[in-house]
Amino acid sequence: MPALTGDTTTTAGSCATTTSKLDGTTPGGTCTSGQFVDALSSSAVPTCTPPPSVLPPPHYPAGNYYTFPIAAESQAGVSTDILYAAPITIYQQAYFIAEAIDVTESVSGKCELGIYNDSSGTPGSLNTDFGSVSVDTTGMVSVSGTATLAAGTYWLAVGCDAGPQLADSGSSLLAGAYLGWSSGPPPAPYNGLTVSWTYSKDNLPSSFPSGATLTTNPMYLIFLDSAAIPFAEQTKITHRHDQCRRKGSSRKACH
Repeated sequence: MPALTGDTTTTAGSCATTTSKLDGTTPGGTCTSGQFVDALSSSAVPTCTPPPSVLPPPHYPAGNYYTFPIAAESQAGVSTDILYAAPITIYQQAYFIAEAIDVTESVSGKCELGIYNDSSGTPGSLNTDFGSVSVDTTGMVSVSGTATLAAGTYWLAVGCDAGPQLADSGSSLLAGAYLGWSSGPPPAPYNGLTVSWTYSKDNLPSSFPSGATLTTNPMYLIFLDSAAIPFAEQTKITHRHDQCRRKGSSRKACH
């Protein structure tokens, strides 16, 4: 069991020589140096557990790229001074170190990449502005930054000052599961939102601009690059997990 706030780190020897547990009893058993006394155990039995070195296995292994679900990949030219956004669901707390797009036809110019928080099914406040990437070469281009995302829905955003061709979602049938479908004719899934935005390098709006409209056009693929969660972030997560458990929620609900 991961160590919780209020657990006691020990020196080698009897657990009984350490601070009492949260339930007021004295833990039993024998600990080795650096182990923890489990603060939530209710009986005086050996309850020493080693401190966590990693979180439970993540859904987002380090080194992989992630984007919203698509049915097939295609490509299309970008319109300048338009901010595009599409939803992505994060299933477990994850740590990302870059955001990227796939340039299939280059031009001289830049694109801005970022993440917006969800607000009742539309992009809301800016979570992370990763910054700008040059689109004067083809292939995957990325900009480094950091974003720690809790489980939930977010919006990946891109806006450009030029018109490169980018890989896109093709005639995706999957985005409609979140955004719904148009009434047609013919009916088609909504793939994302677009809104007018005057390009500004390293300066995405703090809130997604008003007036955004749903689009059935393919959405440009925007990728997040995952990494192992740093120890400092692990500590924060463990603390939040601790607070959740103390409110009586189940371990599964607190992940």
